[in-house]
Amino acid sequence: MSQLKEPKPKVFISYAHIAAKNVARLAFALSLLEIDVFWDRKLKLGSWKPQLQEKIKECDHFIVMMCEPYLTRANCRNEFRLACDEKKEICPIRNYDFIDLEVTKNGEMKYFDFSKDFDAGFQDLTDQILHRRVSSWESFAKVQEDDLLTAMKEGMIPGFIVKVVGDLFIVDQLWAFIETYLTKTYSNRVFRGKPQTPEGVVSCFAQVKTQLAERNDMVGVLLVEGGNEIVDYYLANIPVSNLEHVKIGVAVYETITRIEKLIIEKAVGDVDAIRAIELQTFNTFNTTETIRKIITDQARNIQNAL
Repeated sequence: MSQLKEPKPKVFISYAHIAAKNVARLAFALSLLEIDVFWDRKLKLGSWKPQLQEKIKECDHFIVMMCEPYLTRANCRNEFRLACDEKKEICPIRNYDFIDLEVTKNGEMKYFDFSKDFDAGFQDLTDQILHRRVSSWESFAKVQEDDLLTAMKEGMIPGFIVKVVGDLFIVDQLWAFIETYLTKTYSNRVFRGKPQTPEGVVSCFAQVKTQLAERNDMVGVLLVEGGNEIVDYYLANIPVSNLEHVKIGVAVYETITRIEKLIIEKAVGDVDAIRAIELQTFNTFNTTETIRKIITDQARNIQNAL
């Protein structure tokens, strides 16, 4: 008999709207984990007060994003009072303009300090909610290569970011590898193109394969066919939804592995040529550093867009 999956812990985030950017950042990071996150941007059409009250009563953890205006807002005070009446676990976030909640609630209260290090506070908070310390997806910009790739496979990095990684590997590594072969073998006598997307790479592959077949270059044809199979796999296995983080992570990880395998396998029998290709591709396209840069850039873009 299969075991029933434990329900996701439910979290309600209460805040004054001056802290909206910080809340959006936190809610997005928590939502990537096995946590059901609610804040007022998830309100449905209709009367909003009953919805908030219902969500507070349903939640397991009541997160308070602390800032100076919080206790001066009637809605915030009402949310906090209801959470206390319902004996919810209160999780105050120390962020900026910090105020002390102990003036409104008797007894000891643990604060989660995000003011100096977002990930340190995030780990403390997830330890309270999930009973294990989990890093925010943003922190993976700093981890070692094996941990970074594992995090990608396990869906710890947002799907839309991992899709950017997959697209870049196909265009900037796989196509660059094929293009280097063409340049070295034929100079400018074979069409190469400048694809910007995986679909564009497939189109260029078709044109290049025809030209290589006309020249009886079976090494080149096999190289292009191998590359085309990789892109076909990628396009067939990448979900349309950006929310399927694990499926996207697995597909991109497998794509990266196949690209590297193709390049290494084609080294057999032509050491000098492959060394030239390696110098132009691998040495200028470091897997880990590229993923780190994308995570850092996308985290900045998300925060600026909020």
